[in-house]
Amino acid sequence: MRALPVADASWVGIVCFYAIVHLAPADLPAAFTEFRRVLRPGGRVVVAFHVGNVVVHRDEWWEQPVRLDFIFHVTDHVVAALQEAGFDVVVATERAPYPDVEHPSRRAYVEAVRS
Repeated sequence: MRALPVADASWVGIVCFYAIVHLAPADLPAAFTEFRRVLRPGGRVVVAFHVGNVVVHRDEWWEQPVRLDFIFHVTDHVVAALQEAGFDVVVATERAPYPDVEHPSRRAYVEAVRS
């Protein structure tokens, strides 16, 4: 996400669902700056993520050994990082998890336009 192998202004949109859970908050500005670089003016990005200030660690997933961290983010911080990277935020919304189906954390969805 911080070094996409495409030319400047080559994409019209980016859908980034639950991928920033693998980036520390300090890494978001670099990723969003790279998103802006590859998007055409007026291009859109939609980012979805778990909301919070926690890191959920897994040593096992689907009965397989792993070493995996899921980093939750604060919605206002994600919005600010997008704005700092040169995006106009269209909407930022949160929702509760679907009971008995999802991890019990709030979810956020942010849509932004490259200015």
